[in-house]
Amino acid sequence: MASRHSFLAPVSPSSDQQSARQLVVESCTALVNLESVLKQRNQALEQHIEQQEEEKTKEKENFEQTLQNERCHFASKREYFWGEINEARRDLVRKNEAMDQLKRRLAAQQRTCDEERQRSDTLVQQNRDLHAHLTDIVNKNALELAEAKTKQAQLQRNAEHMERTLREQNTIFEQERARWQQGTCARSSGQPMVKSSLEWVMPHLRGLLEAYDREQGSASTNSQPTSESQAQPTTAVVTTDLTQNEDVARHLGQQDARNHAQLLEQERDAARTQHDISQRNLTERERVLTCPISLELFDDPVVTECCGKTFSSGDLRQALQRNSRCPFCRGSRVAFHQNRDLAKLVELHRTERSILGLPELPAPAHVNTATEERRPHTSSGRTHDRHASSGRTRRHRHHRSERVQARSNLAHRQPIRPHGQASEDPGSLHQSNSSRNAYSTRPRATSSATPRDANDRSSFLTLLAQRSRASRDLFTNLQRAMVRDSNRPLRDPRSHQHASTSRHRRQSLDSYMHDHHQLERDVSYLSTEELGSSSGTSSRLTRPRLNSSTSSSDSD
Repeated sequence: MASRHSFLAPVSPSSDQQSARQLVVESCTALVNLESVLKQRNQALEQHIEQQEEEKTKEKENFEQTLQNERCHFASKREYFWGEINEARRDLVRKNEAMDQLKRRLAAQQRTCDEERQRSDTLVQQNRDLHAHLTDIVNKNALELAEAKTKQAQLQRNAEHMERTLREQNTIFEQERARWQQGTCARSSGQPMVKSSLEWVMPHLRGLLEAYDREQGSASTNSQPTSESQAQPTTAVVTTDLTQNEDVARHLGQQDARNHAQLLEQERDAARTQHDISQRNLTERERVLTCPISLELFDDPVVTECCGKTFSSGDLRQALQRNSRCPFCRGSRVAFHQNRDLAKLVELHRTERSILGLPELPAPAHVNTATEERRPHTSSGRTHDRHASSGRTRRHRHHRSERVQARSNLAHRQPIRPHGQASEDPGSLHQSNSSRNAYSTRPRATSSATPRDANDRSSFLTLLAQRSRASRDLFTNLQRAMVRDSNRPLRDPRSHQHASTSRHRRQSLDSYMHDHHQLERDVSYLSTEELGSSSGTSSRLTRPRLNSSTSSSDSD
């Protein structure tokens, strides 16, 4: 405005003032109008701003409400999804655990199937072996039964022939005695010396007949030639002239001495034969009682539960230290328990060897201590193990060669037969056919354990009786163990292991039953010989011996 007034002033001062006043008035009016317009506009704007602020406030409140709702919804959704995720994770963990458990169960089932397959293969092989063994036993029993029947028929024929011979000899003796009595009555007045000679000769004649009866009772095959050879001297002695009484007495005395010596020799041969049979039975039993690892007698025997095989405890532990599998069935899990019955069998076997006078077996030694003391210590343990194993191998070979040599020497033995005796030994009626075939060709050496006199025979009978009682006790214990194993329930997982153990016990029991019956027959035979030699009665000695021989053949 000042610039405008300054610009208009030179034109006209009055007009300028008027115009200035007018302009001032107009400007004031315009300013007032503008101010009013601005106020209105400002009010309108303020109202609009207030409305916008109210709308913004409402929108903000709505937005905050919506945001709160969205946050709550998001939190609920997040919790829901996290719960689903955790549940899915837990399901995944459970499924993984179930899958691992199924994998372990599948692996266990696979191992069980492999073990069952191996066990079934082992059982099939054992079944085949048992079937073959059973077939051999059946064939052997059939042969033994046929031989026993043949032997029984032969013994029956021998008994009948001996009874007929005895009746004939008794008839001849009665006739000769009646004739001697008639001649004695006729010549009693004129020949008193002859009567005294006959009274002195008759006891020798009776002793000769009793010795003849005993010899006939012990003989089985050569009874007829012997009876004929003795009947002729008897008849010759009875029918000789009365003037040869001294020669008859001397001849009877010599014949009695020869018969007595022959009976003693037969008794010794029977004892030696029994000794050799016992030695052979011990050798066969020793083959059963030998550990397959150490090739020696069992020392603290144990039975494996996987295959039922018996080993020595120390040798089995050493074998398991070298290889954890079973030495017989190659099973992976090897568990074992003690076999006390077999330990008793081993002790009884050692006792029998000492009774029969055999050399003592070497004590089991798992470690050669003397060799280890002399062996220098090296830095490597492999050399030490190699030396120890080579020492054990040499020791096992040495023991095995000794046993093989003893068996070969035992198989070549045969009882020594006296001069003039038949090919079959009359004192061997109680032997089995197998032992008779084994002693058929080669002579037998004299044993140091044979009883030579009455005291030795009595002590030998006492030892045999003790062995019989020990065998009977062990037989009872084995029967109880077999009954206990047979009563075991079938649901027991170790029933097949106890079945194999029972089978081994049954085999040992059968072998021991055979040896026990053989021993009882030998004891009864030797006792009968002892009673016969002490009493001197021929009839009571001959018939029981025949009956015992017949019963032994029946039992075989």
